[in-house]
Amino acid sequence: MQQICLTLLSLAKKLDREDNKYSKGLTASQYMTIRAIRHSPQGKTTLINIAQKLGTTKQNINRMIPALEKKGYISGAAGRKHKRLADIKVTDLGLDAMLEYAETGASVMMDIFNDFTENEMETLLHLLQKLHRYDGMNDANFITDIISLLEREYSDLLAKILEEYKKRKS
Repeated sequence: MQQICLTLLSLAKKLDREDNKYSKGLTASQYMTIRAIRHSPQGKTTLINIAQKLGTTKQNINRMIPALEKKGYISGAAGRKHKRLADIKVTDLGLDAMLEYAETGASVMMDIFNDFTENEMETLLHLLQKLHRYDGMNDANFITDIISLLEREYSDLLAKILEEYKKRKS
């Protein structure tokens, strides 16, 4: 069990470093934060709600929000009247940064998973999701909603990525 946990922690750091090498505008954490903001119902984009969706602390999100606002990716955070209430919105620049991140991330993911079969990826996903639920919290809806949004918003990009992936595999 220790080996699994240490390997997961090491892998998370390794993936983060790899991601930072290629991403120009967003980090993985910033990307997921913007996704959580977009996924939150209007008027419910509180720091606590965002943190819960991402499985992190309010303090981490509190540090991330000003950086995203400074880059122009979100708006409305600085003018909030109460720390608990927020009406944070993703800007057009933020949407563009998300698309760029998705494009770059796809090629990185293809490199990372190049030696995996489709069956191995499905098994790994199933096991990671099972592990993710260890605390009784099921964030599957958030992850499923993110995947649905990706499929709707970037269907052309995803089709191109899938085609490239199939070419590499054959």
